[in-house]
Amino acid sequence: MSLTKGAVCFGTSRNLSPRYIGSYMSTARVRALAYHLQLPESMSGVHPVFHVSMLRKYLKDPKQKMDAEPLIIQQDLTMECHPVRILDFSDRVMRNRTIKYVKVL
Repeated sequence: MSLTKGAVCFGTSRNLSPRYIGSYMSTARVRALAYHLQLPESMSGVHPVFHVSMLRKYLKDPKQKMDAEPLIIQQDLTMECHPVRILDFSDRVMRNRTIKYVKVL
């Protein structure tokens, strides 16, 4: 399931949100281009019908084991994220001030 569209409901900006999350079973075809997904209880605040442009086909690999970590979504449809580590940092000089950039995993 793609998060590039409508990422506001997860409480993060479009640039910082993950591109795809989880692999969920499609339970029904709603229209020609929309599917109803079976989402876990932790994602009860998310609408379960998605357009095909937001979905990605799952290619089964017997060696790959997928563990979906539970997402905890608050009542105001936000979720808490913690940084893992700093990947890179740099400084950019703009006219009379310096802006620090940090890339965080």
